Amino acid sequence: MYEGEFYRTGGQDGGHPDINYATLRQGRNRVGNDFVYLHKLDTEDMAVVEILPSSLWLYVQPWHLLLAVLMLLLMVWLLSLYRFVYQQLSEPLEDMTRALREIRKGDWEVEFTAPNRIVEIENVRQTVWLMLKEIGQYKIRTYEEQLERQKTQLQFLQLQLAPHFYTNCLKNIYYMLMMEEYGNAEQFLLRLSTHLRYLLQRDVTLVTVQTEREFVENYISLQKLLTSRPLTCMILVEEAVREQEIPILALQTFVENSVKYTETDRERPLEIRIQVRLIKGENGESLDIVVRDNGAGYPGALLALLNQKGDMLSDKGFGVGILNLLNRLRIHYGEDAQWYFDNRDGAFSELILPVGMENGRENGKVS
Repeated sequence: MYEGEFYRTGGQDGGHPDINYATLRQGRNRVGNDFVYLHKLDTEDMAVVEILPSSLWLYVQPWHLLLAVLMLLLMVWLLSLYRFVYQQLSEPLEDMTRALREIRKGDWEVEFTAPNRIVEIENVRQTVWLMLKEIGQYKIRTYEEQLERQKTQLQFLQLQLAPHFYTNCLKNIYYMLMMEEYGNAEQFLLRLSTHLRYLLQRDVTLVTVQTEREFVENYISLQKLLTSRPLTCMILVEEAVREQEIPILALQTFVENSVKYTETDRERPLEIRIQVRLIKGENGESLDIVVRDNGAGYPGALLALLNQKGDMLSDKGFGVGILNLLNRLRIHYGEDAQWYFDNRDGAFSELILPVGMENGRENGKVS
């Protein structure tokens, strides 16, 4: 059968001129550019032969082309989808995972480098970035506060170990022993040892009002033995506030300042008055500490510096002890601590401290 017509292999019209039918085998044969399919019949001495061209396009139907185009479009779409998912979803997530892994290791200086156009993921990235920025700023503030605490504490220790006062104490003991005033020398040494023991306590920032009061009374006794100048110090403490905690040297600093800066007026007795009481305000109860003397008062430049908020440093060499105390109050209480200074026939100093303040406490109390 060739081109729709049947031929006998033994006749004159033997079909396709290029095919030797005697050499064909059962099944498919390749002859030139054609495929020849031969099937022998068992009942007759006959065979059925079909000759088909080998060109593929002769077998392609229109729906085959349509299907091929659809498959091609599907492959292109799948490739584009994979690329989109990788670039806009997988890669940003991998980038974020890498950044979080670095953060977990302690490296806060990370950046997101993968581009992203998905709003939800971008919002997450921006949120994480803002959090890292805020954490970085918080760390900077924490470091600055730690440095400020260390600086304030170092200054505090330097003030405790001021050599001038202790040199005078040693000279006074020497003269007492030279004059054979052994009883006075013994009392002076006992009070000086109590004074030093209180100042050189390790890691103590808070004491009770009663403890600070006893320290001030001991200091006044030292001063009376150290100099012949008349000195009185009246301390009025309400019963309800004796066990309340205040920063160490919150009273002593003002008493020492009064003694130091009014000691040149030998003819006028120095009078110091301290009052500690409980007051009620809009934010609850507070300790009201007032220290006043009858000396020359605060210098104008120092008075303006003391009444301001924020960092306070003296470049004049005076008021260092009080400025150090105010810096410690600001570190411990923050904005909850208030103070006011004035000259009212002498130096007038007032501190208002919150009661039961736990935030910022670094160490325990001393009793």
